This record gives sequence, structure tokens and C-alpha cells, in this order.
Amino acid sequence: MKINKTVYNSECAPENLKNELISAKELKEIMHCGLSRAYDLLKSPAFPSIVIGSRYFVTRTALNDWLKRYENRTFHL
Repeated sequence: MKINKTVYNSECAPENLKNELISAKELKEIMHCGLSRAYDLLKSPAFPSIVIGSRYFVTRTALNDWLKRYENRTFHL
């Protein structure tokens, strides 16, 4: 019996989803921090992250909202 397994592939994702989800690697570039700091942020309960399987993401909208909420304030991890 053959089992087909679908794995998330960003190349196959709908265009609007590809533009909306930000991975840890992309987050580190946006935030100008290291990869471990990006993962710390994504794993923080106060950060609006999404977990798909074992991968962490944040939507662009949620990131922008979070940045506005913490503008001119200090966020401690």
C-alpha cells in the first residue's frame, strides 16, 4: 500500500500565504538579530507566533501589530 505524504513546501504555498508567513530565518533579518534570538522571540508567550509541525512562524500583520504595541518600550525575553 502506497501512502502519499504532503509536506509543506513554500514553493507550493498559495501566493498570499508565502507573503504572509515569516520564518525564524526571515525574522532574524527583519529584526537584525541572531537566529537563536529570533527563536527566543518566536517561543515567547508574549509574541504572536504560529507553530506548524515543529516550525515557528509569525504573520506580517501580527509582527507589525506587535512592533506598534512595543514601540518606544523595552521587551525582555
